[in-house]
Order: sequence, then C-alpha cells, then structure tokens
Amino acid sequence: MPSVAATTFLSSALTPADWRQFRAADPQGAVRWAAAFAAQNGLSVAGLERLRGARDTDTFAAQSTQQLFATVENALSLGATQEARAATLGWNAQVPLQPPALTGTLRMSGEQVLLETPSATLQVVNTGDSVWGTDASAFLGQVVTLKGWPDAAGRLVAEEFAPGSSPDFLNGRVQLDAGGAVGIRVSPEKWVALTDPALAAALRPVVGSGVILPGPVERVGDGLRFTGRPADYYLLTALDHVTGPGRFGAKVAHAADELDLRGPADSRTDLLDARRYVYGHFAGGLTFDAAWVGPPCWAAVWEQPVATPLRSVEAAARWTSSDPAPEASFAPAGPPAPPPRVYADGALLREASGSKVYLIVGGAKLHVPDPQQFEAMKLDWNAIRVVKDRSLGTVPDVPAEGTLVKELGTDTAYLVDGGQKRPFSSPERVAALGHTLAEIQVAPDGSLATLPTGAPA
Repeated sequence: MPSVAATTFLSSALTPADWRQFRAADPQGAVRWAAAFAAQNGLSVAGLERLRGARDTDTFAAQSTQQLFATVENALSLGATQEARAATLGWNAQVPLQPPALTGTLRMSGEQVLLETPSATLQVVNTGDSVWGTDASAFLGQVVTLKGWPDAAGRLVAEEFAPGSSPDFLNGRVQLDAGGAVGIRVSPEKWVALTDPALAAALRPVVGSGVILPGPVERVGDGLRFTGRPADYYLLTALDHVTGPGRFGAKVAHAADELDLRGPADSRTDLLDARRYVYGHFAGGLTFDAAWVGPPCWAAVWEQPVATPLRSVEAAARWTSSDPAPEASFAPAGPPAPPPRVYADGALLREASGSKVYLIVGGAKLHVPDPQQFEAMKLDWNAIRVVKDRSLGTVPDVPAEGTLVKELGTDTAYLVDGGQKRPFSSPERVAALGHTLAEIQVAPDGSLATLPTGAPA
C-alpha cells in the first residue's frame, strides 16, 4: 500500500511544493512514484529503468535521482500553470497529451469492468470512439495495462489496452492512409504507420480488424510509427462455426471471406459469434495460426457507459502509485477465468429487436417460453429490461456451479455440480449439505434439459 506521505501527496493539489514535501517525508517512496510517473508518461530520464522499483535511493547516482525529481517537478509545474508543454516531455502545443498507462488486475462486478491497481480500483468505461476499454474483459482475472484518463466521476476512460504490464504496445484497427499505406487507427486523432513491410502485408487483408501489437510507438516529426515485427500478436475476431478440432471459420472486420482460424485442438467452442481475441499470427492471406483462442469479451460492450476524458498532467500524477505494479507478459498466461455473473439472478431481459424474454438463474439466461409460464412463475412484466442487440451473447446458457434450481412443473430440486444437475432426495438432504430451501431458484420448464442428470446430491 502507498505510504502516508504518498497518500497525502496524491490527495493534494499536486503542486511542486506538495511534491517537495513528499520527497522530504518519504524519499524512497518518492523515487518509486517518480520513476513510475516518468515511465508511464514518456518523460526522458537517464537510467529510468534502473530507478523503477528502487528500494534504496542511495543505490543510484545522485545525479540520476535529482534529474528524475527535477523532471517530475517541471511536469507538475507545467500542468498546474497550463503553460506551453515542453517538447522534451512530448507535450507541446501541436502534440496531443498522451494518456498514462495503468497496470493492474482486471475484475468484474456485475456489469462493471474494474481495474485493480496498487493504489486504487477504477471502473473502466469506453470512449465515444471505441469499446477497447471493456473489450479488455476478455482477459478477466489477468494483469493488463490500460491507457486512459479520468472522467468527471473518476472512472477510467480507456483509449488503449494490452495484456501484461508493459506500456509499450499498439492497440487499434488496421487502416490504410490516403496513399494506401497500412497503419493502425487508435483514435480519430491518432494514426500509427507500420514500417515493417512483412507486418503491413500480413495485416492488409484484414483492414478494419482490431489488433494489439507488442512494442513501442515512436514519434517522428509530426507522425507516429511502429517499427516492430512481432512474431505473434492479438487479433479481434468472432468464431462463426467449427470446421474441425481447433479449427474455425471466423469473422474478421470487413473481409469478404471468412478467416481460417487454426488453433489448439482443445480450443473452446462455446459462445460462437462473440467478440474475442486470439493470439498468434497470419500464415498467409486469411489463415491465422493461433496459439491461444481466448474467451469472449465478457462485458456487454454494447451496453457499457461512454464518458468524456479529462486530460491533464495532474490526472496522470494522481493515478501513479509508489507501489510496484504486478508484472506479467504480453503473451497469454494461465487458464481463462470462469464466466462472470454479469446480471443478477432474477433479472428479466430482452434484446431490443427480439421477442424472447430471459430469466437470469445462477448467472445464466434461461428462456421463458410463453406468457403462461411467465405468469405461473409470478414474474413482473414491468420488470423486463430491454438491452441492446448482441448484449446477451456472452451470458451463459447453463447455471453456474453450486446453483440450486428446480423447474416450474416439478418438485425435484437439483444442485448444479460438475456440469450435471444432481437431484436432492429430500428437503433434509438440502439442509444436510449446508443449504436452505430459500436458495432454490425456479427455472422455466425444459430449461435444464441440456444438463445431464447425475447421481443424487
């Protein structure tokens, strides 16, 4: 956790005087905070990588530490006075202020996407131009790095994201410039040219597709360029149908033909037509060799809030922690987290252009087939919430493990366990397993038919 001095500083007006007070009270914490702030915001400081995560300020040359302190103080002073931003900081009047990078673990609380950093837990929302922020929910439970700004409510308006802890990445849509050159459109005002011919040629067939590339973006004159040639990267797609073990016909942006996605034999095949990221590379044309086929973007991206970012040096400073962020690689790591319970049990939902009404039971959407069952279950027609089309595509169709449930027309209650529904032999057995009868949810008739019946609970 941040020290008292760090917490006091981050809740202050962030003036140079506040900064000097922080330095005097907690010099080691000041080094760690200043190094993180400088790295996240592209400030030029000699020996910056060695200073990051420092535990003992005496380990490093006083000249490096003093340069770091002076650079940060200058940045805070420029931010406070709104003077012309120094070109050496990458903040001149012609260059848009670049968002800071925040690293943390991605969580979800209901429909909200959260980023847990060492100093705060921030709700992640989208800009008006993309849903990159909540697309990050495909990496639920993993360490990710998001670039963005606060809004008036203190939420994180994400402009870019990537798995892992490195701030050096490029996230956006493949696009051609007026001359036909391939680049990445990050936002309406940010276009990055791809200088490697092989990478540009590989991505040209999928103009419009979302990608995440590892590596730094460089400013050259008035433009930005990406010089890397990564062996593997992330591609945003949607599985359309299964063509074999680990093989899919997939949708990708505006390509006329479908993607031939070749993944591991045990790749998950659930929830086709959902936005998801795959990790690998193009093997030629529309053939993509994937080492990893990720889960869907769990957030209902079409229902997420959009906010206006407040760009300032102070915002970047206030979000920087003196504690080191968790480290993780860009490549996929560990098994995917289980599907989150996005909507509360008992919620009634209908997509805007559809007529089907769903009841949420154990985190799953179960179709209520007719008005007679709706009435018999004593559900409220006025409680039906209309959501945008495609919002329910990533809500599971089977109740989560541990759910107690019975169908409307039967007295038999079940425990969902190990992918099966296991019947209870009596109310006493429910109590013997540490449950109460009040936990048993009522599902529409026939909605549990896809779950095989297992041994009694």
